[in-house]
Amino acid sequence: MSLRERLPSIGARGLAIALVTLVLFSSVGAAAGTVVFGNGATPSPYINEDQLTKAAHPTGQAVTTYEANDGSQASLDAIVNETDSRPNVYTFSPAQIDAADYGAFPHDKSDVSALTASEWTTSGASVSDTETGPGVEAVQITTSAAGDSASFSNFSVTSDENKKFGQIGVVVHSISSDGTVNVNFTDADGDYKQATINTSQDVTGNAAVIANGTGTYVWQEQFGQLTTNSVSGSDGTFNDIESISVTSATGTVDASIFALNAEKTGEWQFGDHHYQNSDDEWETETVTEPIGDVSIASMGSLGPTFSGDNNVTVHDLRFPVHYTSSALPASDTQATVSDAGNTYPAYDKQATIYTRLSVPEAYDLGHQGLSLRVNQSLPSDRYVSVEVAEGTSDTKFSEISNTAWTDVTGQFSGENETHVLDDTIQPGQEIVVRSQLRLTQDDVTAMQQSPAGGGGGFFSNAGGNGGIWGAIVGGVGGIVAIIGNYLRKARKAV
Repeated sequence: MSLRERLPSIGARGLAIALVTLVLFSSVGAAAGTVVFGNGATPSPYINEDQLTKAAHPTGQAVTTYEANDGSQASLDAIVNETDSRPNVYTFSPAQIDAADYGAFPHDKSDVSALTASEWTTSGASVSDTETGPGVEAVQITTSAAGDSASFSNFSVTSDENKKFGQIGVVVHSISSDGTVNVNFTDADGDYKQATINTSQDVTGNAAVIANGTGTYVWQEQFGQLTTNSVSGSDGTFNDIESISVTSATGTVDASIFALNAEKTGEWQFGDHHYQNSDDEWETETVTEPIGDVSIASMGSLGPTFSGDNNVTVHDLRFPVHYTSSALPASDTQATVSDAGNTYPAYDKQATIYTRLSVPEAYDLGHQGLSLRVNQSLPSDRYVSVEVAEGTSDTKFSEISNTAWTDVTGQFSGENETHVLDDTIQPGQEIVVRSQLRLTQDDVTAMQQSPAGGGGGFFSNAGGNGGIWGAIVGGVGGIVAIIGNYLRKARKAV
């Protein structure tokens, strides 16, 4: 008995529909999009940015998240460009960190801060409120002659004084060539620990020197490691810290203190910095007393004072990025792979690959050193043409005018070389790269692999549970099940 005879209820039309559906499911694999970007084999252009500046970075946020011009949270189609030879990719100034702990001293008085000008008394010096960064409160102290001073004394540290740290973050705007400024932490009967800003002293390795010139400095030293200075009538023991004074011993100074403390038993930690030792081996140090900007390997290495839980914001965070093809949404890429046929008889396949890249234009972002680049991942003979079209907006790939394309194929003369296709990139500009290729089957197989090197490509990445291949198998299985049901009904009817 024929299949037609055994399916009386489905009829010729039903059977035809089922078979056509089976064919359609089975032919899905011929669709466009049969490669994976970023695997080292597929041509994957990217925009390199030497330095992206993020105006405000909450430390609990991903670095590639930023505030769009409409106030919403947006994400860059980019990855941070970290290399083995340049691991310290994140750069910022300690004076640009909006952290409550900078001005929390004294901690037992919620309505008092050492970074409020009205809390200071002066003798010759002037003290005013200022900021060293957005929201980063500071007191600016200016002296005009030797002996000018300012002091803060609305606090008392009465226990474990030698275990506590003296901590100062300061931006020295100007200091005379002979300038010496003494910062004294003084106890109840006049004994004091002294640190200094001194143009004739070396900061490195000298525990008592805060700074020796203009710029940004952070100083943190345990009081027990500093010399105790006595005065007439004092007992020579450092107990009950009751004042902090800033005095010009010689010359003049103009400086803003953005962090001050005398009662913590630990240091502010500004992250981990990688460096090479004398044997060219990489080692890690935690930055605690930066001079100038800080460069670290990971924002996650910032100490607990600067954690996202404390609502800390780092302003003007700088880092290099790549706006990559692999980070793009599916709507901004297209790849079609088909048989080469008689077009390229020496090859198995031909492909056309489109990638649309852009750099976001936003008030929160500053850009420096933008260039469109690509690594030549295939031998030169595989490239029929590589073209670039600028200012395409969201025009469909197939509708980009022929006159918009600039041919850059001539650059593709060496496999594994990196080519700069355009170094005049502007933020907000849409750029499309079109690569037309002739390929061997091995090329196609490599271009279908996931970046991790496992299976991949179109079939494994088209969706969950096997993607398109799962849909094909599922569809065929469904049709078989339908036919099976009809067969069972036919058998019962007989």
